[in-house]
Amino acid sequence: FIVTPEYACTASADKTLVVWPLGEQAAASKGTKRKLVLGGHKKAVQCVQIRTSVVLWSGSSDTTIKMWNRDTGACLGTLNGHEGPVKTLAVVNYDTLYS
Repeated sequence: FIVTPEYACTASADKTLVVWPLGEQAAASKGTKRKLVLGGHKKAVQCVQIRTSVVLWSGSSDTTIKMWNRDTGACLGTLNGHEGPVKTLAVVNYDTLYS
C-alpha cells in the first residue's frame, strides 16, 4: 500500500487496487467521494507506487505493470516483458520507474 495526505492506495490478491480518499479530500466530499476500485490485472496485485499526484503504477503476479489515473480509474497503459511476478516498484524523480 501507499499513503499520501490525500489518499491511500492498497494492492490486493483479488486483482485490484483500491484508492481511498483521506484527510481534506474525504472531508471536502462530505461522504460523496468513495473509494475507487481499479481492475485490470489478471492475477494478484503485488505492489503500487506513485508517479505523480494523479498517476499510479501497479505491479502484478501476471508479470505486467499498469499505469493508472488515480482520479478516474482509467488504465493509461500496460508494460509487458517481465518473466515473473512484479513484486516491487520504485519511482525516482517522478520520471524513472524501476521494477
